[in-house]
Amino acid sequence: MDQVNYRSDICSQTDKAYRLEHEDGPVPQSTSGDIYQYKVLSMDGIIDKPSRTDSCIKIGNKVVLVENFVIDGGIEYIAGKEYRCKEPFFVYPFDSREIGIYKVSNLSVDVEVLSDG
Repeated sequence: MDQVNYRSDICSQTDKAYRLEHEDGPVPQSTSGDIYQYKVLSMDGIIDKPSRTDSCIKIGNKVVLVENFVIDGGIEYIAGKEYRCKEPFFVYPFDSREIGIYKVSNLSVDVEVLSDG
């Protein structure tokens, strides 16, 4: 099981910068042809990059292990695998989910392409 601290609403943040462009995928199945992929997203001083130790985010009610940042025709996506089981990391003195800390397990083998927009 992994502990996850998440950053929500990642696509709607205004102070962000993408770095380390690449062409390794994964990407949406149908694309506009105007597609850019990045290994690093810097947002409000926090850096997310696809690595198993520090790349989990929360989009909606999903906790996702990030594998790629994609901009397709101006639309931002995050490609990653969802953790199917989420539990509180602790419950005393309060439920850790209230501050975005989870104990997660059962990582999907399928890559999803997600957007919070």
